[in-house]
Amino acid sequence: MWNSYARYVWYGSCVLLMLLSMSCGSTTESSHVKVAIVLPGGLPEVYEAVQRASDMALAERTPNTSEREIDIIFVGRDGQPDDMDTGEKPAEPSHTNEQRALMQVVDDKQVVAVLGGYSSDEARETIPFLNQFDIPYVSAFATWPGLTKPGYAPGEPGIYYPGGHRTFFRVVPGDDVQAIVAAAWMKRKRLDDVYIVANKSAYAESLANIFLARTSLEGLKIVGHETFDQLDTHQQDALARRIAQAKPKVIYYPVDRSVDYTLVETIRTRNPDVPIVGGDALLYLSLPDSTEGIDDMYATSIAPPVDTVAGAEFVEQYRGTYGTLPDTSTLSLYEALRVVFKAIDNAEEPTRLRVLEAMHNLGEISGVMGTWSFDAYGDTSLQTINLLHIQDGKWVSLEEVG
Repeated sequence: MWNSYARYVWYGSCVLLMLLSMSCGSTTESSHVKVAIVLPGGLPEVYEAVQRASDMALAERTPNTSEREIDIIFVGRDGQPDDMDTGEKPAEPSHTNEQRALMQVVDDKQVVAVLGGYSSDEARETIPFLNQFDIPYVSAFATWPGLTKPGYAPGEPGIYYPGGHRTFFRVVPGDDVQAIVAAAWMKRKRLDDVYIVANKSAYAESLANIFLARTSLEGLKIVGHETFDQLDTHQQDALARRIAQAKPKVIYYPVDRSVDYTLVETIRTRNPDVPIVGGDALLYLSLPDSTEGIDDMYATSIAPPVDTVAGAEFVEQYRGTYGTLPDTSTLSLYEALRVVFKAIDNAEEPTRLRVLEAMHNLGEISGVMGTWSFDAYGDTSLQTINLLHIQDGKWVSLEEVG
């Protein structure tokens, strides 16, 4: 009899534990999710921006204002989670492919969104990979237009979406906006004779080609167009001489982050009074100790100037926490995280597919970068570019150009 009673008690206990387990599991599934952030490789200044933007975005979430519990996991370039909360700065990530880094993350069903894409080349590989898992992929840096729009390279953008639906979103304007705005600004300043100098990279050549296509509409004349790879000292001087002979009023200089300021300084020796305009990659290059020879240099940036951003409260909180103003990378990353958090809170269920649907239906967003929305392609409606120039040895915002 005792054995029979014991069996009933044991059975009943098992059923109760199973139900409790199912209930707990259901609660965890419905309220607790993760956002994976791939750490940038070889970009120490962006690495710091990732950490600070994440801390600021998470600090805003309280039980009273947030519907769901969200954890951020930082994915190192070895594919393993990285701990950025130890108080010590982790070792700089390697240049391992971003897609490889995410291989293990996709198996964690609690990961409902990924933030990454620190270059368009990375995004080209990661978008189709994550698309297979219906994981929203958000970038504050990947600006190649063909990632979302047709007409730039064969098969684009369809080749990036094997599942037939869009999973990629970016909170910054594409390269097409940068190049178009640069051409419009030159026209307004009557800098109508242009010499284009670009290095051989997807980023630089796309900016150059989009700019070139726009010149006829703006009434600009191209007096020279060169694409370079590696130039020695004599080749740099020869290029500077050719530019001087063409007598341009402005030099359009789209280069990627692999180029330093040596060529600019050489060009300046032969063309001291000709302004030089480049893309946002210039902002990530280390300026020379003396910028006296490159003071009349400009760069278009996809992030708004800090002193005019809509999120003045965020800027003040950031200054109070870190003792300085946030840079453009921090602003863009913070905006991207807040958008993802909003989609998670709005989703009917905290699953990848429901969060993806919510990303497509966010409507108008009031953020630190202004009031904007995602279009059907996943692009931001923002069309304003921040124009900066070098002043007193640093990049300073000059004006916003639309």
